[in-house]
Amino acid sequence: MSETSQTNNMPVFFPIIIGLVGIGVIISYSINFSESDGAAFFIILGVVITISSIYRIYRMLNK
Repeated sequence: MSETSQTNNMPVFFPIIIGLVGIGVIISYSINFSESDGAAFFIILGVVITISSIYRIYRMLNK
């Protein structure tokens, strides 16, 4: 009986979803930059979330 190895893609999909959330934060606060008081903070937060998500994906794929 041959063993089949199943890959679990959940560890890759979670950082992708988090990265999309970060991009969404950047886009939404960029559109309403003049109307919001803390827009610059949330844009920076979105950039940090997106960069950390991309780095996590890069690290997992180059294991």
